[in-house]
Order: sequence, then C-alpha cells, then structure tokens
Amino acid sequence: MPSDRQDLLEALSWIDPASCTYQEWCDVGMALKYEGCTAGDWDSWSRRDMARYHSGECERKWQTFSNTRTPCVTGGTIMQMAMDRGYGREMGGNLPISLDEAIYIDPGPQAIRIAPAAACPRESRRPLTEPPPQWDPCQDIRDFLERLFSPDDYVGYVMKSMEQKDRCVPAGRGVYGRKQRHIIKALEASHDVGYALGDYDYRGGAWVRINPLDGKGVRNSNVREFTYVLAEADDQTLQQQLDRICSLKLPVAALVYSGGKSLHAVVHIDAGTDYDLYRQRVDFLYKTCHEHGYHVDVSNRNPARLMRLPGIRRGESWQYLIPYDSPFQSYTEWLAALDDEKEGETPIENLSRLRRNPPPLDPVLIDGLLRQGHKMMLAGPSKAGKSFALIELCIAIAEGTSWLGQFPCHRGNVLYINLELNRASCIDRFCRIYNALGLAGDHDDAIDLWNCRGHARPMEQLVRDIVRRTAGKDYMAIVLDPIYKITNGDENSAFDMGQFCNQLDKLAAVKQCAVIYCHHYSKGSQTVKKAQDRASGSGVFSRDADAILDMLDVKSPIGAPPAFRIEAILREFAPPLPFYITFDYPIHHIDYTGLIASYNEDLDNLGRGREDMLAGKKQKCLSNQQLMREVFDEIMEEKEEVYIGDLMKKMGMSRSSIKRYIDESTDLERNKKGNVYIRKR
Repeated sequence: MPSDRQDLLEALSWIDPASCTYQEWCDVGMALKYEGCTAGDWDSWSRRDMARYHSGECERKWQTFSNTRTPCVTGGTIMQMAMDRGYGREMGGNLPISLDEAIYIDPGPQAIRIAPAAACPRESRRPLTEPPPQWDPCQDIRDFLERLFSPDDYVGYVMKSMEQKDRCVPAGRGVYGRKQRHIIKALEASHDVGYALGDYDYRGGAWVRINPLDGKGVRNSNVREFTYVLAEADDQTLQQQLDRICSLKLPVAALVYSGGKSLHAVVHIDAGTDYDLYRQRVDFLYKTCHEHGYHVDVSNRNPARLMRLPGIRRGESWQYLIPYDSPFQSYTEWLAALDDEKEGETPIENLSRLRRNPPPLDPVLIDGLLRQGHKMMLAGPSKAGKSFALIELCIAIAEGTSWLGQFPCHRGNVLYINLELNRASCIDRFCRIYNALGLAGDHDDAIDLWNCRGHARPMEQLVRDIVRRTAGKDYMAIVLDPIYKITNGDENSAFDMGQFCNQLDKLAAVKQCAVIYCHHYSKGSQTVKKAQDRASGSGVFSRDADAILDMLDVKSPIGAPPAFRIEAILREFAPPLPFYITFDYPIHHIDYTGLIASYNEDLDNLGRGREDMLAGKKQKCLSNQQLMREVFDEIMEEKEEVYIGDLMKKMGMSRSSIKRYIDESTDLERNKKGNVYIRKR
C-alpha cells in the first residue's frame, strides 16, 4: 500500500478515467479517501474524462464513502490498476509524457504520432516562481502586449479585484476601450504600472483578456479575432506543467507564471473571425493535451477569457512573462508537424529560417570536451583505474574544479550509478579520492550515489527507473560505471548496441544532462588500433559517443606508477593533443615532466594508415615483420587460425606483402588451402 500521497497520485496519472467502468471510478474515489487524499484529487483526475465528467459529482459521491479505516478499497487498488496499464513495467506502452517517449493520440480513425521534443531549456537554475534577473515589470507588460496584439487592437484588462470565499477574483468587466499602442505609450511615458493601467490590490493581482476586442464590451461577441486560447492546469507542479508544454511542442505565443499554482500558456488557434473553427480547433488542442498528461482546464475555452497579466504583483509573488521560444509560431504549423509525423518522420526544416534564429547550443559541462545533454565514453584496459577516474570527474563537477589536470568542469549536481562495487567500497573510494585531491568537500552534497551492485537491469528498464527515482532532481551529469553490467543483447551486434545507445540518448534527453560511462578494451594488443576502435564490442560504441577518452596503458620507468596515454576523439570540439597521466592510487596525475612521453615516443604513429606506418618503421626502426607478429598474436587470442584477409585488413597491406612476411617467419605455416596460417606444432 503506498504511504506517500505523491506516489499514489503519480500512479493515478497512469489511469485514464475514460477507460474505467463506473465501479472502477468509485473504487478510485474510495481508495483516495482511505489513503487521506481529498475530493479535489479525485475531481482533478475525473476531469480528464471530458465526455462523462459532471461538475460537483465527485464531491457529492465523496460524502457517501465511509470514513472508517477498515480496509476495503485501499491505495493498493489504484497501484494495481496503474500497473495493469504499464506503471512499473519496462519502458513502453502508455508512458507519462515526462519520459519524452513518442506520444500517440486518437482524434479520429487514424492516430497521430508526436515525435519526442527536446526537453525544455533551463538557462538558469532559478525556481520558476522567480522572475529573471534585472526584470522590469513595465517592460514585461509591454513585451506581452506586443506579442499578442497589434498597435490598433483593443485590449481588455481588469485591475480591480474582490474577495470571494477564500480567494480574490476580478471585479467587474474592467477596461476594454483602450488600444495597445495607447497602453504602451503610457508605460513608456510614466514607467509606472498604476499610472498606465490603473492601481490594483496586491492581494489579488490583475488580469488581461487573451484576444483583441472591438472596444464595445467583453463578451464572446465582442472578440474581433479568435487568435488565442488559454491553456492552464494546476494539478501538477510548475516544472511538470512546463515539461508537458515543451513535450507537446504547443504553439505558445506567451507563457506567464500566474503567481500561484499554474502557468498560463497563450496558445495559437488562428481561427480569424470563424467562431466555429475556433471551437473545433480548441476542442482538438484540449483533447490532445488531456490525452498526454497535460490536464488543462476546459472552462478556459472562452475566447474572451481573462488570464493573469504579467508585470503584476500577486501576494508575495510576481506574475511574470517566462522567456520561452515555441518551436511553432502558428496552429497550422503545429498541426502540419503532427501530420508530417504520422509515419514517424521528423519535420523538414528550412535552413534560411534556422540561420536567422538558430537554436542555442547545449551548455558546456567540461571545457573543450563535453556539453550537457551529450554522451562521453571513457575506454581503457581492465584495472586501469577507470572507475577512480570517473569518481574524480564526479568530484570535479560537484566542486567546479579541473579533471585530470586538463579539463575544467562547470559546477553542478551529478548522479553516480555504481554497478560494480560493494556499497561500502564505493563510499570509501569517494572519501579517499576527496582526501587525496585535498578538497574540503564544500559541495559534496551535489553528488548522489545509487549503488546497484547485484541489482543491475536491462538498460531500458534502468532508464525508466532513473527517470522515476530522480523526478524533480536537476543533474548536470549521470555517470554509469561500468556499462557491461547493463548491456543486454550481443555486444558485437551493431543492431543490439544501436538499441542500447538509443537508450543512452533517451536518458540524456529526458534528464537534460550529460551521460558518461566507461567501457573496457577488447582482447589482444591495442597498439595497432586506432583509439576509437579499442573498446570491446561493436563499432557502434566508437561512432555513437560525442566524446571518447581513450586510456592506453604505456611503458613507465621501473618502480614508477602505471602510466597511460590519453587521447580524445571529439564531435563538438577540436581534440586536444594526446597527453600522459600516471595512476598514483587513488588518483590520476598528469605527467608534466615529459618522462613518460620519452618512454613512449613510438606511439605517435598509432592508428595511422599504411604510409604513416611505413614512415614510422623508418623513423622508429619498427619493422613490418614485428608489426605483423603483433597483429597475428592479437587475432590468435580469439581464433585458432588466421586468414590472410584478416592480416590484410588489420595491417593495410597487399596480399603479396603479407605472404612474404609470413614466409619469412620460422614458426608459422600455411594450411592445405594456402590462405590460412597456424603456428607450427
């Protein structure tokens, strides 16, 4: 039985009231009452069934339910109904929109598919209840009016309020005979809201009508053009409301914080003077919102509806215009995008428009290396201290310091998911590394640990669990250590690993953070491979990540700590020159002395083509015979026989050259077919 009201309401969000029988609907109400919820919770949920909902019915029925605590219908009933509809199972089916899955709606005989939208940008870490820095109320009102109205449009607004029961409501019809340009001129002249619009009561705030009027009244018949509709829902947190607006990609003209529990979205309907078209489009818009978790108040369909006016104080809060760029500028654009995506296609975009208003790049997380929302893989041999390096990275992000002495990190929250270590050992490592780095840990509260050793699960399920368990937590990075524990399918299958990498993409998009993981090398010698090809498994790994940091173990002086050559393969930034580090337990140090580099001068030609390989041979006295033997030994790690084609591919040489070098070997022989080589017995 759920003990937390929020958990119970989250499960309830998975149940569509339209799919419930009358008895099931009553069972939900009885369960909510038994668990200490309110009739309002039941009513908010029931509103989603627009066809059968009747105002006041929930309150009347609620009074008939028993107040005893004898368990007959409890919260467990709701949990079971939710699980029957996909809650708690692997990702798929009717997922909540916050998971950014593909969304399906059924407005008619053919369902429309809305592709996942990029998560809402969070340019600052301030709460949604706070206006931006250097915010100006008068400028906010002006910006709002210029977005919604033309200079000669009549604007209706109400500055007076009165108390009604326990809240303040608009008093009278307000002002409706002033044009937009007159209001803006008064704001510019006085820079005083009271002078330009009239005094108002701080307890109640002020309101504005969403569509232009004819200057003669405030009825629906006085609306000159049916351009906008108000979308508002107060049954979710502010961030959840914003996430739904973003995920649905609504054509929002203005987004306003009401100063209370809701965001007011002014959404394009663009019906001109056709009231029937306006109602038709509003019905479809509201239906789409309801079916995907954004439970907008259907009473707001009135085209002369009042909404909260930005730039106005309301109690202890401010009504303000939220900086928000909608992906669509009209209802028809939004609807066309739905039609385009019926077959799962993404919209075709014109470059000219994108060049004039390019989308902002994701914020940088690690300077010169990685952005938020991108993926990075740390690849290296077993026991190279990869986990130690990732813990060092977590600390660098939390404290805003440099990682590996080379990469400055931007400070923020980070989640470290430990899939390999014992819980106590993992915590001990963090403590040791903090001490070795000489940091006091002023921001160690920015690191969350999730120890999953013994509880690993397929990546699809893990992504869903991460999203569910970290709801409301704002991370800049999530670290998965290591990924071999959660790769389901064949590691060498491009298809299976492509599916796995898609889940990493989903996690990065949903949580709006970087996803960082480590992976081990394949078997055999790595010195003849390119850095991006050393990780075990399909080449999908090397092509998928936005940043790869390769840790190649190299020679070091006798008695010195293990040494590694770090090479970066980057998609977003110019790669830095390779550098060398040592692993002085429990942390890594960059080698500023050049001593390790002097021991490994021959590595400058790693991973190059045949011409560079031959040049390296002349300069470093590395013969092709020696190179061939390294490749041969590497292949023999996995096979008993070596085909000549394998050697040609690995070395980039012709068949005749390969045969010549093998014939010169004293311990290799051809088989009867003449194209396969084995060691002499």
